[in-house]
Amino acid sequence: MKLFIGCGSRDVLDQDALNTYQKLIENLASIPSVNLVVGGMSSGLLKVCYDTFKKMGKKVTVILDKTRDEEMKKCTEYNDKFYVVPSTMQRSRKCYLESDMALFLEGGIGTFTEIWTFLEEKRTFQREYPIYIFNYNGIYDSFFCSLHESVQRGMTLSTDAKKWLIEEKNPEKIQEEIECFSKRKRCLK
Repeated sequence: MKLFIGCGSRDVLDQDALNTYQKLIENLASIPSVNLVVGGMSSGLLKVCYDTFKKMGKKVTVILDKTRDEEMKKCTEYNDKFYVVPSTMQRSRKCYLESDMALFLEGGIGTFTEIWTFLEEKRTFQREYPIYIFNYNGIYDSFFCSLHESVQRGMTLSTDAKKWLIEEKNPEKIQEEIECFSKRKRCLK
């Protein structure tokens, strides 16, 4: 089962948050059937994800936009499966299509772009594709307020918003859900 992890390419400044993310990433990498899809690998939480899954001997698929020359060289050197696409928007879509589920951790503009892209792709394709947002210390509260406002104003159906993504503040619950989904996915193959 291929798990996309969307997160920042910048370093997390809050040490407690970084420790929480690292532990969750390690726990996810230890699930036997879970492999990684990621949109970068050289810095920030993206590097933590990449390094952790590689250290555990997992398959990693890296999807890069054409501006990331150094990362392309590393992918070739480490024999990763990787794709190069023309733009960040196409990278987000390819990440969605190459994975079976998604988890979003802390990130910036790129991560928000991925969340919105994944929501739209899920709405368009109507496939079973869990999207988790780890709302550690409320970092995504404003995102959920915007989504709620869109529902209140009639621009988004409330039934769609509820089935599109799962907000979770408990890392153990996220691990449990991903493990459960990965087992179900294995049984369907």
